[in-house]
Order: sequence, then structure tokens, then C-alpha cells
Amino acid sequence: LLSYESTTLMFAIMLAAVLSGVGLGGVIASRWSRRGWTPGRVARLVAAGAAVAVVAGYAAFGATQDLLNVLQPGALTSRITMSLFLMAPVCLLSGLLFTALGDCLRARMADAADATATLTFANTLGGMRGSLLAAFALLPALGVEGSLFLLALLYGVIPILVPGPEASCSRRLAPALVSVVALALFPFRTMEEVYFRR
Repeated sequence: LLSYESTTLMFAIMLAAVLSGVGLGGVIASRWSRRGWTPGRVARLVAAGAAVAVVAGYAAFGATQDLLNVLQPGALTSRITMSLFLMAPVCLLSGLLFTALGDCLRARMADAADATATLTFANTLGGMRGSLLAAFALLPALGVEGSLFLLALLYGVIPILVPGPEASCSRRLAPALVSVVALALFPFRTMEEVYFRR
């Protein structure tokens, strides 16, 4: 979106969509956990869902933009709609994933404060390193499209890595296979053949 409109307003809208999605995901996960969820299973399913959402959002970006061009809402409405469409689903699932992984970590640590501190430290360090890695390595080397594919791939690997006593081989592999199908359908070359031709 910033390649279409690099303004502080656009950045603020995008940031609001990201943070709202993550926060809402955390609230939903908190309520879900009180109903007796299995955090490892939820983390695997949500990670696979995030991989699908990355691929689907990128694939449908052009169609959504075309629809908005036909409907011609106001400029602010268009910006908000595109930000919500592209980022909110993945961010919502990331908020769910963060909470589920925190619950998994809590089950393996003696103290809730230690688990919270460890998860917060890892998340903060990951956010800092991820921003630097994306800006200075991934985008220059892979471009936007390649970076989105890598992001979907990383979400797709999580179902295999999340431990849990309930994790039979099929329970680990089913979400990972969903991710593999989504990755196989990734619309490569769309950036140069569709989006930058507009």
C-alpha cells in the first residue's frame, strides 16, 4: 500500500489495522482459552490459517482494488478498506497465535511471570530484528512478493514445530499440508505482471 501512497496518513491507517488485528486476536484467544482450548492445537491451526491468509490477501489484492474503483468510496474509506483487507486477517491470527504460544510456554515453565517475560522478550526481539531484516535484507533481496512468500512459508512451518502432548503426527501434518497447498497456489509474478502495470 505504501508503494501506492507513501503518506503519514496511509502509514497510520496501516499501523492501526495491524495493532487492532493483533489486539483483537489476543482478546479472542483469552476468551477461547477460558473455555478449555488446547493451545498447541490452536497454535498449529492458526499458523496454517495465517499462511493461507497471507497468500489469499496477496492474490485478491487486485480484485479488491478493482471493486473499490467501481464502488468509488471516498479516499479515506478506500485506504481503510484496503488496509483492513490486506492486514487485519493475518494480524488477527497472529494475535491468536501469540496467545496460544504463550499458553504453551506457560505449561512448560514453573512460573507464569517467567513465561510472560520470556514470551515478551522473544516477541520484542523478533519485532526489532524482523523490521531490520525486512528493510535491509528481505525486501532488497527478495522484493515484496518474495518476502510475502517467505512470511507465508514461515507461518506454514510453525505447525510442525509447536510441541504438545496431544500432537500426533497427523495433527501436526494436517495444518502443515494446508499451508503447503496455499504456498503451491502462491501467485508468483503478480507484482510485475499485474500490480505495477496499473
